[in-house]
Amino acid sequence: MPLRLLLPSGEHVAVDGVMYVGSEPDNDVILSDNCVSRKHCILEVRSDGHTTIKDLGSTNGTWVNGVKITEAELLPGSRVALGATRLRAVAATSDGSPILGNATAIEELRRQIDVVAPLAATVLVVGETGAGKDLVAQALHGQSGRTGAYLPVNCAGINRYLVESVLFGHEKGSFTGADRRHVGVFEEADGGTLFLDEVGELELDLQSRLLRVLERHTVRPIGASQDVAVDVRVVAATHVDLGAAVATGRFRRDLFYRLEQQVIRVPPLRERLGDLPLLAASLLSRVDPTMRFSDEALRRLGSHSWPGNVRELSNCVDRAAMLSQSPIEPEDILFDAVGLARPKDEPIRVAVEGRKLVDIQKEVIALAIRNHRGNVNRAAETLGMPKSTLYDWVKRLGLSTE
Repeated sequence: MPLRLLLPSGEHVAVDGVMYVGSEPDNDVILSDNCVSRKHCILEVRSDGHTTIKDLGSTNGTWVNGVKITEAELLPGSRVALGATRLRAVAATSDGSPILGNATAIEELRRQIDVVAPLAATVLVVGETGAGKDLVAQALHGQSGRTGAYLPVNCAGINRYLVESVLFGHEKGSFTGADRRHVGVFEEADGGTLFLDEVGELELDLQSRLLRVLERHTVRPIGASQDVAVDVRVVAATHVDLGAAVATGRFRRDLFYRLEQQVIRVPPLRERLGDLPLLAASLLSRVDPTMRFSDEALRRLGSHSWPGNVRELSNCVDRAAMLSQSPIEPEDILFDAVGLARPKDEPIRVAVEGRKLVDIQKEVIALAIRNHRGNVNRAAETLGMPKSTLYDWVKRLGLSTE
């Protein structure tokens, strides 16, 4: 079963292949703990899908569920102690995550997905931040019958010096440093679904190019002389009022009408509080199937307004599971409102004037990787691109992920 590591900061790290854990900066998981050895332990996903953890002769040992180990298997819910740091093995969430709940609004949401998923129409998913728009996009792809890839792209996160190439690709020699052809996400998602999250954040010139792709079903990479045909189902999402953005000139009216062929609204958590015990229990089971909430803890969860919606609930459950024992009590629950949620990534700023575009792109990517200490997953999230696209850029620009 695929696993993630839940760190004390609330960050999740996917366990993939062979990963080193320790205090040195060249580890895959870096722990700032004086009691953690430089190379403390190693995680390995075996060919049978099981994950093992092996101590590398650390000074203070590696402990799993209170037992000092030389080598052991990690299961969902396993508690790992390295020095003074406590980690948790968590079941990875699959792309086919179900939309849970029995509220009337959720039943209607599922009905809309059932109707819209098989259609070829573009879908606009609207709702507050953290409400689960990405889950709707995943469900639409899963029920569409499309055999191509599902690719999510955060339009708000793509650096403006990379966005055109990320979306549409570029040809070899199209600009300084373009030493090979780069396939954009529209081509990469051919036959599948492209999820454009926070589409309202795209610049107007990119909105024009996006409209052309949607209308013609072709894409022209930077530097290309001919269009490339693509069969891509686009699901776009936003938390902003696109109608108001159109009125103020920040969003193209013609693109707005093209995107809203089908509109699905995701209800905020405060409109479905009756589902909260089910959601909380499901989120907790991914961290540790043996844990549960006390009735008093569930009442405390139900008293909160949840401005961050299901994402805030997920963070709250993760923190409670990390800091407490079963059953989780009211005093174990800390809300985002008290400022304990993981801070958002700071925007990446670089000098532009008088510099070549390729040098700007290289610095942006290098800074993202350095800011996340070599964590390519997090760097890709910051830049708003799939991990595979970032690896392509790293290779092409001759950068390091260490």
